[in-house]
Amino acid sequence: MGKALVALDTDHIKEYVFGTDKLKEIRGASSVLDYLNRYEMRRVASKFQAKPIYTNGGSGLFVIDEENAEAFAKQVQLAYSEKSGGTSSITYAVQPISVPDGINEDKLMNFPLENEFLLLQYRLQEAKQHPPVSLAMASHPFIRLCDACGIEYANTADPSRKFVRDPGEEDEQYCTSCQIKRARDREVKEFIENIETQHTTSNDEYLWQEVISRLHEGGYDLQSQPERPSNFNVFRNFKGAKDYLGLIYADANNMGRAIEQQSTLALRKTLADTVDEAIYRSVCTAIVRHLKIADHLKPKEQLTDDLRNPVFPFDILLMGGDDICMVVPASVAMDVALTIAKTFYIATNKKHTLSVGVILAPIKYPFGLLREMAKTALDFAKKTGSDARAKAAKANTTTDDTRINFMIVTGGSSSDFKPVYDTVYRRQDKDMHQEFYATLRPYTPDYLRILLDAIREK
Repeated sequence: MGKALVALDTDHIKEYVFGTDKLKEIRGASSVLDYLNRYEMRRVASKFQAKPIYTNGGSGLFVIDEENAEAFAKQVQLAYSEKSGGTSSITYAVQPISVPDGINEDKLMNFPLENEFLLLQYRLQEAKQHPPVSLAMASHPFIRLCDACGIEYANTADPSRKFVRDPGEEDEQYCTSCQIKRARDREVKEFIENIETQHTTSNDEYLWQEVISRLHEGGYDLQSQPERPSNFNVFRNFKGAKDYLGLIYADANNMGRAIEQQSTLALRKTLADTVDEAIYRSVCTAIVRHLKIADHLKPKEQLTDDLRNPVFPFDILLMGGDDICMVVPASVAMDVALTIAKTFYIATNKKHTLSVGVILAPIKYPFGLLREMAKTALDFAKKTGSDARAKAAKANTTTDDTRINFMIVTGGSSSDFKPVYDTVYRRQDKDMHQEFYATLRPYTPDYLRILLDAIREK
């Protein structure tokens, strides 16, 4: 019986997670996808005796009997649709493996599969570029749209579904997808409360189980049983906030090429596990170092009605694979970003780096716009790092291409970092063909540390 590779990749992750501006739905959506990726995918795989190579970051790679490959992949697709309310999907590709006789499953892990990996990638790209034709939803002026996403139709057929309504939302109606996101957020909230008090474990919540465990090992104070922020307004209750928060958006550099260079299943598994581990280690290290509750929470008499219990001075919106998106007090956003980037570099044995975009913005600023700003700042940092990497390769040297970029939102700020960068004092020397900018953005870790130290000395 022949074997086959099955690659799965979640579609439009950012669109699903950040489909609304409300913190509960963002966190719930992220948790739903993490559950589908890390748990549901493996559950379906066990039914078909498929061997998982990795399942994180929205992707999965499996080895399976060729005759079961299509059925397995379609079952994963069905699970994604059913458990997300029909708004999340995943694309798959199948590639048969051509190996000599006598190569058993153990030996297959270390057998070179360059051609199979290349064909598998082509098949997956082709499938993602030609998605199935979708039918348009029926339209009628009396059909009510979801009050959260404004895209799907509201669903009141299941009044028993548990999800949280904030003050002022009592009359709102939500679609099935947003109800699932809110219900999932409530489940994670209860899980965090239980793991802090009863040290329980979960069979379907990886992120916070891992984060709480690492924070405990790092000496983080969990005795007060802190909660996650209920909404973005809570961030005004942290010292030095001045009604500002920091949005951190990070992504590993050049990971596509790094994966392509891994010629065996064992090497690809090692890379995926290494990067995923480095992401968690770097974030938790930054939390322990810069985001202690006692360092940020204002005295009780200064708190607003938004905060009655101890609360984490951060929230993780998306984490896994090689992505990080989190919100922190603006006063330490740059320190957190720097620690994450430096720790990731060390945790991967200085083989892989991060680019980071940081946005310092008013708490009331629309989150969708903040995310777009963070993405453009991140993209600019990645481009600068790529240029440095290319320059080093041309000189036959190596370089740390970690770059950390930031933007401060003011009344007239552009949503794109490039126009903001172009407004900084600039001079062009036509004779020497050089440009001078009065900023070092995006910063290398060393230059950013010098800047932060200089600011604090004043």
